[in-house]
Amino acid sequence: SISGKIKPAKMAAVRSAKGMAFPLVLFPGIIQGAICTLALPEISRASGDKVRLKNKTTLVLLSAFLTGGFSLLFFIAFANPLTRIVYGSTESAFYVRTLSIALPFLFFNMSGVSIFNGMGKQAYSLITGTVSGIIKLLGIIIFVPAFGINGYLFFYLFSEICGFLMTFLLIYNTIYKKTDYFIYKLPKIRKKSKNHLKY
Repeated sequence: SISGKIKPAKMAAVRSAKGMAFPLVLFPGIIQGAICTLALPEISRASGDKVRLKNKTTLVLLSAFLTGGFSLLFFIAFANPLTRIVYGSTESAFYVRTLSIALPFLFFNMSGVSIFNGMGKQAYSLITGTVSGIIKLLGIIIFVPAFGINGYLFFYLFSEICGFLMTFLLIYNTIYKKTDYFIYKLPKIRKKSKNHLKY
């Protein structure tokens, strides 16, 4: 198994990051999740109006960056007292600070999923989520046994940044440049000629 290949000290660090740091770091995601839930029907209603769709998309993405940015600053500044209050020690403070770097990208990706679903383009959400998941899985399988918690943290951040880049490009090209992807256009059907023989 993968856990059998990792040294006990490295495995303990990974468990500390996942079990203690993640619940704190992902807590602000509740706010962004609520924003995304409210945004989905708004995007759906605006999908027929180009200008309105751009405005709604910009507002949703701006809220993602603001929520992620404020959360990042908060965790960097208060990781030590926060972990001391919650867990009674500052052991996981470093992991909280490191994982919080991913929050602006994570919240942007969450908003992207909401925007794609509102536009009826669930395939985009599937692609970005699948690629990010594959990167995380490869990082766990290949690099965590060798580098421990550092490999895990690196590939978590890397996967969220890759998801952000894909989401940004899809949103920019689909909404702001109006370029559609993965859409199969049906061939035109010829109309029957009116000059047919009558019997």
